[in-house]
Amino acid sequence: MPQKKYPLQRGETRTDAERRVEGERRLAILSFIVEFSGKRGYAPSVRDIMPVAGLSSSSTMYKVLSRMEKDKLIQVTQGVARSMRVLPKGLEMIS
Repeated sequence: MPQKKYPLQRGETRTDAERRVEGERRLAILSFIVEFSGKRGYAPSVRDIMPVAGLSSSSTMYKVLSRMEKDKLIQVTQGVARSMRVLPKGLEMIS
């Protein structure tokens, strides 16, 4: 399996770069969910979030959101469209 390419900064290991990029992605997603929900009164869809996350695959986007849910950053009610919300731990990250 080929390794993902992450831009390395001076003195940074590949693992550090992966963590940094994933952290930046999570912050962007959390901020987007809060902003979108605040403006429209309902949560964004997975397809709405994909461009913000820099992803073109909904399957990969679901995996990212699933990890965020396991880390207690967001909550998604299965089977309910646009039910995503940012939990207190996620709000702490973006404030």
